[in-house]
Order: sequence, then C-alpha cells, then structure tokens
Amino acid sequence: MFGGIHHDRRNPRERGDTPFAGSDRAVAGRSLVVSVRPRRHSRNHGARRTCPAGCASDLASAGVLVAADLSLQLCCLADHGGPLGEEIGWRGFALPRLQRVQGPFVGSLNLGLLWAFWRLPYFWMPEWGTPKGTVLDIVWFVLGAIALTILYTWVFNNTKGSLLIVILAHASNDAFFINQLFRAPIVTDSLLPVVVGFGAVAVLLIILTRGRLDYDRYRQDIESNALGEKGIPA
Repeated sequence: MFGGIHHDRRNPRERGDTPFAGSDRAVAGRSLVVSVRPRRHSRNHGARRTCPAGCASDLASAGVLVAADLSLQLCCLADHGGPLGEEIGWRGFALPRLQRVQGPFVGSLNLGLLWAFWRLPYFWMPEWGTPKGTVLDIVWFVLGAIALTILYTWVFNNTKGSLLIVILAHASNDAFFINQLFRAPIVTDSLLPVVVGFGAVAVLLIILTRGRLDYDRYRQDIESNALGEKGIPA
C-alpha cells in the first residue's frame, strides 16, 4: 500500500518514491529509470516541423521501459508479500465480517483506520519513501487509507468477492509512480494530491451507492452460490 522499504539512503524526495506503494517492494522494482529529454527543433519559419531522426525510436524505447518497469514492480509486489500478503487478511478475512456486522460504509471506515494504523510504525523508518516530515503527513496517510479502503470495498462487492481482482487493483495502485511523472513539490513532497484523487472517487461511490457500496449485490451473489451448491434453484 505505502512506501517501499529498501536500503537506499538518499532522501525519499530525491529518489522519487511512490507515496502509496507496497511496503515489501523489491529493490529491483526501482532499477529501471526512464528519462526522456525532448530534442531541440531548429526554428525555421514557414517550414513544417518534423520529428528528427531517431526521435520516434527514442519514444518507443521509453514506452517499452515504462511498461517493463510497471510489469516488474507488479511481479515484485505480488511475489514479496505486498498486496498478496495483505489482502488475504484485509479483504479476504476482515471485510466480509465487518460488512456483515457493521455494514459496508462503517465497516470500510473501521478497516481503513486499522489498515492505516497498522502501517504507522513505518513513519519512523528512514528507508520508507512516503512523505513523513510532519504530523499533517500522517493525517493525509490515514485519509488516503480510508479512501482506498472504500474503493477496494466497492471493487470487492462488484466482483463477487474476488480476492484476485482486489489484489490486482492494489498492486496497480502501488506500481503507478505518479511522483516520477509529475515532479512538482506538491506531488513529490505530500500525499495531498493522492488523497484528493482517491477521496473524490470514494465520495462519488458513497453518493451513487447511497453508502451501500454495492454490498447488496455481493450478498445476493453469495446467497445464490450457496443455494447452487445445495442444488436449490436461486
């Protein structure tokens, strides 16, 4: 979910670590660095500007490296714990029980808090790449965890409780290096943009589903499957 743990002693903002990334990410996931510098075009008024020789191949190579980097990070996340290790507990065990007892909205809020506070000790680890210089960073971290939990609850309920889909969604979020694409300080030094983005999606899901997060659909799927196993027509 959040900041990779490794032994790179540089400042996290200099490394450009992903704010929301799996804690057990392998160092290999960071080994590919893509740097694309646009070529300078000569100013020739009246002439049509064209891509210089080699420009297209450079861009194609950059695209291949980006795709390879994402694929490698996804594999490392799944292989070294990360979402694969976490989601068995969070969504595989805790979420169905919390939804049944507390409802999908309150259950997701409590699970998001548990998820966030379970990660809080990483704030005192220098190797962790998530912005952690102030108390406000902790606040953004907790809010981001709650927003993601609501999103994953909706995904879980709409895929018949598929743990695999939730793991892939979690891994996709961890592998997306937004602060390497946008180098503005507001992105590299704060979780605020991530919280705003995921928070907006979470609020939209709450409004559209009236706080149910499509839990009724999940429950109907579970009941239909149970009846099918007993040979009773749904």
